[in-house]
Amino acid sequence: PAKSGPWTVLFTGHIDNAAWAAHELGLAPPHPGDRHALAQLYGLALQKWREQADIRLVGEYAAIAFDGQAQRLRLARSPLRAPPLHYFSDPARVIASTVVRAIHGCGVERRINPDKLADAAWFNYSDEARGWFKGLRRVPLGSVTELTPGGETSRSFYDPEAIPRQ
Repeated sequence: PAKSGPWTVLFTGHIDNAAWAAHELGLAPPHPGDRHALAQLYGLALQKWREQADIRLVGEYAAIAFDGQAQRLRLARSPLRAPPLHYFSDPARVIASTVVRAIHGCGVERRINPDKLADAAWFNYSDEARGWFKGLRRVPLGSVTELTPGGETSRSFYDPEAIPRQ
């Protein structure tokens, strides 16, 4: 993980406009594939651009950012294509990972979600956040999910319908 201000960041994927973003944020351009540098860049983007960070960063990524002071876990996936990002939360714990087996390895029961199975049988993909296993959720593409002791919020930051027409 990389530490950037209040954020501890785990990052996977790539940022296509990392050189531009680094210049805007006053950093040296990260070496392609340096996940630690990309995690630092992402954390600094969160500090400076806040909720606009993900719309300014272009690429294919999944990011987990934790603000210990605010007790806030922020999960984000880039639009169009991104690594998966799964999470589980109950009153005692929150677990997030790009792979489901890591969440099950933390003791979360492995039971197929019959609602997801039924949706798949009928090609109903309306709830992209529903996971294949009971109790697990997924962060949809182009979305940010935040978990705090007060609850969970999710918002889509990318809408291709909102692109201005020429």
